[in-house]
Order: sequence, then structure tokens, then C-alpha cells
Amino acid sequence: MKRRKVMQYSDLAVACAEQLSSSFKPDFKFIKKRIEDLISRGFLERDADNPSIFKYLA
Repeated sequence: MKRRKVMQYSDLAVACAEQLSSSFKPDFKFIKKRIEDLISRGFLERDADNPSIFKYLA
């Protein structure tokens, strides 16, 4: 996210799964929960026009 700044949910979830695959195999419910946590902590936000797009804030 730091490099791209803006990503669609599907791309973000796949990128997370790929990066975590060496440690463990996360399911997409886990990834979605972590994304929602990052939104609540102010690191990400949803795009106002398209809620499947996330913007990196920090």
C-alpha cells in the first residue's frame, strides 16, 4: 500500500495473502478484518465514490 497509495480490495487481499504465504495461509475473512482494523485506526480509508477502493493515508 505504501508504494501504490490506492488499491482495489481484490488486489489488496491477494497482495496480503501472497506476502503472508511464507508464514501462514490466511483466509480472506482474516484479511478483511485486518483491513477494517486499519481503517478504524486511520491508516486506510475507503474511496467515497467506490467503496471497493482503498487509499493509504499514513
